[in-house]
Amino acid sequence: MTAGPGQVVGLLGPNGCGKSTTMKMLGGVLAATSGTFSLHGTPGGVGALGVKARTGFIPDVGGLFPRLSAWEHLELCARLFAVPNWRVRGAGLLAALDLDNAMHARAGEFSHGMSRKLSAAIALLPAPGLLLADEPFDGVDASGIDALCVLFADAAARGAVVLVSTHLLGVAESLCDQVHLVKAGSVLAAGSPADLAGAGSLAGTYQRVLSSRQYAGR
Repeated sequence: MTAGPGQVVGLLGPNGCGKSTTMKMLGGVLAATSGTFSLHGTPGGVGALGVKARTGFIPDVGGLFPRLSAWEHLELCARLFAVPNWRVRGAGLLAALDLDNAMHARAGEFSHGMSRKLSAAIALLPAPGLLLADEPFDGVDASGIDALCVLFADAAARGAVVLVSTHLLGVAESLCDQVHLVKAGSVLAAGSPADLAGAGSLAGTYQRVLSSRQYAGR
């Protein structure tokens, strides 16, 4: 699969199809047993610190320290990624995600949705060239989903490669420039949401493709 700069690319598929595994390999968290990937020509992987330094990763679970506040998480990220003037950008991200009133609360006190939004703020703080968002909308309220979509679109507009996995097909249809339908570790179909949906809907194509043994369309 290929994801280009300035694009939001969706990774869609049922539970267990390999979306999170793919995200972890691209994020350098999990070593691939075969195959390779690169970011702008630079090979990535577990030991590829140069690629990791340009990557923001929203994992599907975990990634937060319960005893640290939201603000302390951003400060840690800023130090690790050497983000200049991070306080202004950090405060803006927390405000956009409606977390500004909880910036000094410990992450262990956050609801699941608040934790997802904090993970997004951390990943977005360094303005990464590659943003990996694994189920970022899980447990997030409607206004939070809208805010995340705006932030992801803004990241793409700045030239980032944005890869999002989600089960919210309506969100994927409106947010993504390209989508990949995945089943059992294989991409069965790929294209723009409009092209894949045709005269129907992306949800209809999703069900038809994933229920078929082979996809003979686009």
